Amino acid sequence: MKVLHVAHNHPPEFHGGVERYVESLCASLTDAGWESVVLSGSEEYASEPGTTEEEWRGVRVLRLRSGPGLRNPADAFDAGSARIYEGVLDDVGPDLVHVHHWWNLTDDLVRRAVARGIPTVVTLHDFFSTCSLFFRMPDGVTPCDLEQGSEHCAPCVSAHLPIEEVVASEALNRRAAAFRAECAAAGAVLAPSRSHADRVGALLATDLDVEAIPLGSPALTPADPAGIPFPDGPLRVLHFGNLVRVKGTDLLVDAVRSADPGGTRIELTLAGENVEGLSLAPARLLGRYDADGLRVLAAAADVAVFPSLAQETYGLCVDEALRLGLPVVVSDRGALPERIGARGVVVRGGDGDGLADVLRGFLEDPGRLQALREAPMPDLPDVAEHARAVAAVYDRVRSVPCKEVDLAGPLLDRLEGMAGLLAHLPAASVRAREAMTDVDTTIVSKVAPDETGDLVSVIIRTCDRPDMLREALESVASQTWPHREAVVCNDGGQDVAAVIDSVRDRLDVTYLTPGSVGRCVAANLALENARGTWVSWLDDDDLYLPEHLETLVRAAQGGGHKIVYSDSWRLMVTEDADGGWREVSRDEPHPKQPFDRMRLLGMMPFHIVSLLQHRETIALVGGFDPTLDVLEDMDFVFRLTQCFEIERVAATTAAFRIRDDQTNAVTAMKKEFMATRTQLLTRYAHVVVPSLVSAMDKGQDAISGLHVRVAELEALLRRPDGGDGA
Repeated sequence: MKVLHVAHNHPPEFHGGVERYVESLCASLTDAGWESVVLSGSEEYASEPGTTEEEWRGVRVLRLRSGPGLRNPADAFDAGSARIYEGVLDDVGPDLVHVHHWWNLTDDLVRRAVARGIPTVVTLHDFFSTCSLFFRMPDGVTPCDLEQGSEHCAPCVSAHLPIEEVVASEALNRRAAAFRAECAAAGAVLAPSRSHADRVGALLATDLDVEAIPLGSPALTPADPAGIPFPDGPLRVLHFGNLVRVKGTDLLVDAVRSADPGGTRIELTLAGENVEGLSLAPARLLGRYDADGLRVLAAAADVAVFPSLAQETYGLCVDEALRLGLPVVVSDRGALPERIGARGVVVRGGDGDGLADVLRGFLEDPGRLQALREAPMPDLPDVAEHARAVAAVYDRVRSVPCKEVDLAGPLLDRLEGMAGLLAHLPAASVRAREAMTDVDTTIVSKVAPDETGDLVSVIIRTCDRPDMLREALESVASQTWPHREAVVCNDGGQDVAAVIDSVRDRLDVTYLTPGSVGRCVAANLALENARGTWVSWLDDDDLYLPEHLETLVRAAQGGGHKIVYSDSWRLMVTEDADGGWREVSRDEPHPKQPFDRMRLLGMMPFHIVSLLQHRETIALVGGFDPTLDVLEDMDFVFRLTQCFEIERVAATTAAFRIRDDQTNAVTAMKKEFMATRTQLLTRYAHVVVPSLVSAMDKGQDAISGLHVRVAELEALLRRPDGGDGA
């Protein structure tokens, strides 16, 4: 039997929780005799929509990349993806479709499969089906329990995303209806926990039966205890996973400070990436970890604490801590309390004082913690048990006929609503640009510029990656173009003067240490200290091929261009046991076609590592926007395209590296990336589509014409003769 798993992304491009789950489920189902194929969406866009095929750990993966186009952030439908999806259904010929997510694809995946007679199962991994912002936490702290629809969601969406409330209202009503219809059409709707099943089921429809099938977790063997256990030593608290506000990381740090003001009775260890730059002192921050590393950490801890603010749909970290022999303290948000049994304590979500009281209680009465440790281990299903339960659902769903679905009605409703979206964009674009007037991106040079016209200043931002920085600097020092300098700005990381000194005999380097100022300010400070006629970009995890600068400078000078770029490799890398980085795979993700502003509607047509620009361009448009936390390079390129033509050089001369694990910053900041991208597309709509208004008028005329034709057909069908006399 063949099952097609449909999700918003899949490794190696992205390693989030849903992606890791689908990967694990495919492996377990293969062992049980099922053939699995994955249809994955992508965060990247293509010049032409379509699928590419690859293999990931023995499973066929079809990756769907959408084409350029503006999407309504309150609406998950995409006509191009829907057509491609139907082609995949015909090509793969699955016996069953399992929909794990709609994002990056379209909102009628279930109905299109069911319309073809293919049994379909849905797993609601998160709240996306009930919330345009994904997480139902509009303020980042407080969960939202309001019903999805225009009344409650339109003000929230318009406050968080650049879309007018009147347009959001129409789209949100369609969105709510679409996901109710999706779940109603499915043969079974699953959730990873009982709490999530109850909550998301109630939000979608009162009569929706959502089955809870706990995800299961891999078996872990505890390591031998290490260090001095409490109460003979300090209380050793462990917190691991994504170190972000929504997981309560900074709340825990504050609670430890409150419970132990002297800083001698509690030792807090944090394992994971601090991607939000939280203030986490005096905790011990260890960074990334693997399964073996987690065993070692747990062996030297007394309790694990997970005070999440989010409505957790499962919470794998809790399972891992319990399997490694630790009692746990969890918040009451979502599924976390479900599986802890008597080996844990529950505190109110967001209650830092309550959490401090629990820690203080352990200090005052160590017997409380010992009782938790000695309590019976709760029954935690493993991944094989979970896969068997899912396979049983597959068999049940395949034994009954598919339901009837309506695809035409929602499409006509959507066509009618397009007019409002089209009419909204020009005014929204003007307002978005007006909001930029207070943002100063002016670059004032602090050094005398080079007068030869040949010098290239390579701008390098770095933070706590000395080994990668060494490789990046070596790639600059090895350039065939002799006229180059590097300007390195250390954004608050460890001192790398020794790394820089190692290349000074071959490369002129200016080293700036302003402290932690943020990526955008770091880049702007480097620009202020750049002497070159030309400027190029190289973050500390990027690399130049030896001929990179010479290729671009000669192309720019020879063609009279102010801005040029080349193609670049995307290197997927993984960390070895010795801390080094090893390449796993490589590809060239950007279109090998001339630059076209329309492509900015989808994906950036190049990586900034491959960009070379004349210093005059920076004098005119400025540097990076310091108000942006993400996608500052996309904003920068948009501003450049308002004033200059950009020329592609047909050569692959640079490389950028992406970590092949779940600790990528994009994972923890996905919501920010989505919101910022929509903000930029709205802000620069006039750049991307010069004839936007006339195109909108044509679109409205086409919609009006379609309504007339539909009315004519309806009148014809109402005739007694069915239209035969026409």
